[in-house]
Amino acid sequence: MGYTSDVAFILKFEITEQFHDYIQRYDNDDKSVAELMNECKQTVKSDSGDILYYWEFIKCSSGNAAVFVIERFIDQLDIEDKSDKYLFIRMGEEWDDIEERGYFGDRYGNNVFLIEVVREIIFWQKS
Repeated sequence: MGYTSDVAFILKFEITEQFHDYIQRYDNDDKSVAELMNECKQTVKSDSGDILYYWEFIKCSSGNAAVFVIERFIDQLDIEDKSDKYLFIRMGEEWDDIEERGYFGDRYGNNVFLIEVVREIIFWQKS
């Protein structure tokens, strides 16, 4: 089956159009990025137009053409000094396999989605 990850990708309203234009321009012939975007488990839009894309159990490696296009877009945002306009979080299967890029506001105040990574142990006492 392969190694999978959960991924959250948040874009501020100001760059959502830039992202969609980038996908249109660089998606390959088989439209793998469009397909990946359609496979989101959840897409949430805030009142201000910010967007959260969330995937569960996706193969998230640079060898995946769709993931490569998104990583290239993120690289471009960093070059343009727009790291505050997005947040990318990838949580792999291993305990310490967490990648974060960007800083869409702060986690508990200026971030409309209040997103964070939590690994937890849950238990119930059997009666």
